[in-house]
Amino acid sequence: MFVPGQPNGRVAVNGTTIGTSMQMPYYLIPNHYIGSDDMILTKGGHSIRFGVALERILDNTSSPGQLGGQYTFPSLLSFLTAAPTAVAIPLQGQTDAVRDLRTWTFTPYIQDEWKVNRKLTLNLGLRYEWVSNPTERLNRLHNFTNITN
Repeated sequence: MFVPGQPNGRVAVNGTTIGTSMQMPYYLIPNHYIGSDDMILTKGGHSIRFGVALERILDNTSSPGQLGGQYTFPSLLSFLTAAPTAVAIPLQGQTDAVRDLRTWTFTPYIQDEWKVNRKLTLNLGLRYEWVSNPTERLNRLHNFTNITN
């Protein structure tokens, strides 16, 4: 056990890696709730279609990364002498990789279709797709700005 209380980690020796996957255990549970409505108005060879869709996206995910840690050795000798060149382990209390992301989308459209004759139909349409910035249900998303050094 590399990190007490965490799953087994990985060892990399001269480019060969042994151990569990860096992303395991991983899960993604997407829930998408969609509401939409469309209207079509037709008169002769002319029709106008318009509508809107509203979607609520709830992506519940866990991607813990290096929970068990990783020790990297440049050679077999450094491995046998326990001299790693890099050690990556999570800080104590920093192993919560669960994120419950929330996003909205709003998509209105309009389309104009005109059948000029049997061989010619003209189409003109406009569609807009707005997507909100993702939020996290328990406010566990962070951005760093203006970092120096």
